[in-house]
Amino acid sequence: MGLLTLLRGTRATRQLERMADQLASESFESVFHRVSPQSGVMSDHERRGYIRAHASAAIRRAVQKNAQLAESDRTKLTTRATNQVVQLVLANIRLVEMRRHELRRAG
Repeated sequence: MGLLTLLRGTRATRQLERMADQLASESFESVFHRVSPQSGVMSDHERRGYIRAHASAAIRRAVQKNAQLAESDRTKLTTRATNQVVQLVLANIRLVEMRRHELRRAG
């Protein structure tokens, strides 16, 4: 593999990462509001799968609008953005639960 090929690959990877960041940011709020009411009675494993299912569907819809990407890049983009949304939503659900717990203890 030549240096030029390596540089092109690195640049393309960074571009996909930026696109995944943007998609995750755009999708986070709708996924969070959709899954947070039902996630309170789930185990962490169930919650992760439930969030992943909703995040994956939202991300796939957004990625399908980007027709100029190769199929392999769409797959990478969908996977990266979905993983980011799952982590963001999980972190925010846990934060909300911690705040509720603190309020119950204080009240």
